[in-house]
Amino acid sequence: DLHLVHPMAADWFDALLDCYYTNPSPDWGIPHQTTDDPSLDIDDTNGAGPENINLSSPENADINDPYRVGVHYFRANPDAFSGGNGVNFPSDVTIRIYLGGALVFERTRRLQATNDLWEAAAITWFNGEGGVVEIDALSVLDP
Repeated sequence: DLHLVHPMAADWFDALLDCYYTNPSPDWGIPHQTTDDPSLDIDDTNGAGPENINLSSPENADINDPYRVGVHYFRANPDAFSGGNGVNFPSDVTIRIYLGGALVFERTRRLQATNDLWEAAAITWFNGEGGVVEIDALSVLDP
C-alpha cells in the first residue's frame, strides 16, 4: 500500500494526516477545500499494482518537516500467497515521484514479508518549488 504522509503527521497510519487506502482523500490544508487535499486515485486490491496518489497544491514543507512517501507490504490474508504454509514471498516495489509532471525520483526495493514498511523518500516544497530526498529506510511493523 502506497502512503503519502503530511509534514505534521506524528507517524504512519495517522488517521488524519496519512493518505492511503483507509484514508484515500484526507482533508489537509484549508478545511473542506479539496484543491489542497491529496487523493489516492488508484488503489490496487489484488497485489499487482499500481497505486497512485496526487497532491495538486502542496503546503510548504521543508527538510525538517517534509512530506514522506512509503510503501507498506500489506496482505488481508497473510497465507494468500504462501500456499497456507506461512512462507512469505518477496515483492519488488517501485516508487516514482513526479513534481510538476516531471519524473524526479524512481527507486525499486524488495520487500520480504507482510508488514515491511519502506520509507522511500521525503518531499520538500516551498513557494511552488519542490525537491526529493531519498530516505530508503526499512522497518517492520507489529502485526
